[in-house]
Amino acid sequence: MISGLLRDNWILFEDINGNAGHHGLLDHVMIFGAQDVVFLLPLPLLALWVAAARWSPWRGAAADHPWLAYDRALGQRIVVLTCLGVVFAVALNYIISHLIMEPRPFISHPTVDHLLIAHAADNSFPSDHTAVVSAVATALGLYFLFVASSALSLGRATDPGTSVALKVRRGFAPELLFAGTLFALALIAVAWVGLGRVYTGVHYPLDIAGGALDGLVGGLIAVALRPLAEPVLAPAIRLAERLHLA
Repeated sequence: MISGLLRDNWILFEDINGNAGHHGLLDHVMIFGAQDVVFLLPLPLLALWVAAARWSPWRGAAADHPWLAYDRALGQRIVVLTCLGVVFAVALNYIISHLIMEPRPFISHPTVDHLLIAHAADNSFPSDHTAVVSAVATALGLYFLFVASSALSLGRATDPGTSVALKVRRGFAPELLFAGTLFALALIAVAWVGLGRVYTGVHYPLDIAGGALDGLVGGLIAVALRPLAEPVLAPAIRLAERLHLA
């Protein structure tokens, strides 16, 4: 089974990396994904923080909808917890990288690998870049689920023969759309970074899968710790409010 998985890993690597260096525009897009997209991740977190704290289009309705006010406060906490999730993901990657040694493709197969970017000849498994973006996507995905659970309600028409349908509660549509957009962008980032790292020749597909799994675990742990972290989160956010940062 392991040998078959490794064979499929190599075949998929060849299928993706084999196109590198032959398509100018695609090469630049993948290089950007492999190297630079990870540095754009603070933008959706900043957007969530600002939307929840400053210019939120649903801010005025929070007084009429307790769930809406809760989700706004939760948005600020998710931003902080996402950073914690990234730390957990990177720490988990660090531990695993010392347990499973795998040379990078350009070291193991220098004559086959189409290397497009410079990289240190360190351990390949798992991918740190993918772990980071996956942790962010996980936290934003959980926030979207929290918002959806508040925004969506079961509704039934007056006609007894009409089936039950999901409806968006009044006042929640902007927040639901915003949270969904952030989550969708984060998922695109995960795919872009992961594919870019393989395409540019610095990772195998299994490295990407391992990093994505570590990011998922890191994000889940961080958000799950929210009740325990509340004694620290609440004073920190109140301080940010006094400093006009929240």
